[in-house]
Amino acid sequence: IVQHLSHDLQMTIIGADVIDPVKKKDIDALDAFIPLQHTSNATELTKSLSLGMRNINDGKEKVVMVDAIICASGGWEGDPTSSYLPGRLLEEDGITPEMAAEEWGKVLDKMLQMNLHPVLAAGNVASTHMANQGLFVAFGATAALMPTPGMAAYGAAKAATHQYIQTLGAMTGLGIGHNKIRKDAKKFRRGKPYLDDMTAVAILPTMLDTPTNRKFATRKDDFNAWTKPIDIAEEIGKWVVEPYLRPSSGSLIKVYPPRFQPGDDDSDGGWSKSTFGQVR
Repeated sequence: IVQHLSHDLQMTIIGADVIDPVKKKDIDALDAFIPLQHTSNATELTKSLSLGMRNINDGKEKVVMVDAIICASGGWEGDPTSSYLPGRLLEEDGITPEMAAEEWGKVLDKMLQMNLHPVLAAGNVASTHMANQGLFVAFGATAALMPTPGMAAYGAAKAATHQYIQTLGAMTGLGIGHNKIRKDAKKFRRGKPYLDDMTAVAILPTMLDTPTNRKFATRKDDFNAWTKPIDIAEEIGKWVVEPYLRPSSGSLIKVYPPRFQPGDDDSDGGWSKSTFGQVR
């Protein structure tokens, strides 16, 4: 996403992460970088991001306002096996209920830290630094539209992300919903002009073709059928440049993976790009 917005669309990019960029192409693509504390504490993460934006503004006559905030943070881990085993089997393996509870708690903290806290922290930055006709994008997950057996912590964190985007979208002047929600949202927007014409959207991929995800691939997986990050980057780029192409504020946008399109007498066929469709 950073590469596309910076190099292809010539946008000014401010990055923020718990890991400093090390590759030259990543460093060159960023005009500024905010190092964040590696913590599971949502309060500290939010303060760290807010402080970083304030430091960028130090010495400037006008406050730097951003046209888009894109929170691409995320990660996956399945629930610990111990959280589903009956007490008798846990004891046979030498695992006490307290040990199982601690293991479950660690996975839950990790999933919230990776998938939800950054979105909430970024939403706070929008309240002080979002420009007119701003765009707020977070990454949800197609899996979290349904029950997620074996990965309840991940599903809960992603589902919470979906709910936050739908709520944030409903609070904007471009949100959709029944009359009571729109009436309540109008009261909330008083004194918050950034919400008048901001669009909040969640992108819901299925499987992204990244080096990390390929490590978990099986022999049956065909990487051609996985969504390429550039497909998502290009879609977001269109929304930044052309606000009229954006989905309704508060939308959950599912990413449909590439499909093989058979050829005909004049062509050999090939794989399509990923497509996008509103599911909520």
